[in-house]
Amino acid sequence: MQTYSTREGDVLDEIVWRHYGVTNSAMLRQVFAANPTLAEQPAVMPAGVSIVLPDIEQPAEETAGVSLWD
Repeated sequence: MQTYSTREGDVLDEIVWRHYGVTNSAMLRQVFAANPTLAEQPAVMPAGVSIVLPDIEQPAEETAGVSLWD
């Protein structure tokens, strides 16, 4: 677990992407769960908001699809 302090103009999607290398709804839900008051912040955040970035296990990469014929 890490704590990130926002800089003026940060947005949560970008923070999550920079920290985890991926942004998806499951990861965002986990970050919101670790930060109950985060939803009260505007989408473009002011400087100095502390955000807990929990340890999240990323699922293995999924196959793009199944090909019946090669």
